[in-house]
Amino acid sequence: MKDDFDIKRLGLADWRDLKAIRLDALKQDPQFFLRRYEDEILQGDEFWQKSFAADMQDKRAIFGVYAQSRIIGMGGVSPDNDDADGARLGGGYIAKAYRGNGLAHRLISARIAWARANPAYRSLYLSHRLGNAPSQAVALKAGFALLKQQRIQWPDGGYDDELIYRLTL
Repeated sequence: MKDDFDIKRLGLADWRDLKAIRLDALKQDPQFFLRRYEDEILQGDEFWQKSFAADMQDKRAIFGVYAQSRIIGMGGVSPDNDDADGARLGGGYIAKAYRGNGLAHRLISARIAWARANPAYRSLYLSHRLGNAPSQAVALKAGFALLKQQRIQWPDGGYDDELIYRLTL
């Protein structure tokens, strides 16, 4: 099954794939994201193309998971807002029909490898909503340690804990 999937860093030519999988993620599992489908569906093409801005290519990476030529997952790495030497993993998603194949672990491993190769980063952070057991399992298996837990308001209007993890590179 491993050979049926490919993980690659996305580039500007892949912006339509990014848009498709991101909107699928927000529609299928809105409770796990910090953005709303209703807002992002209204964004024009330029919004999606800006994800690949040339001035950020050494600091940011977006990866896509493909089954043949169809995008079925995604995840990003971007600078952390609170740690100048840190990066944040975000937007991790595997389409429901493809879960349970180890793809989330392969995706997080690709993102960790990219961050380790980037001299700008010494730490990685990721977070998820309390109750997102699959995300928690992937984080712990990849070596992340729980850093803190805080209560926030999620885009669906609910208040719940956000668990934040750290991995030293």
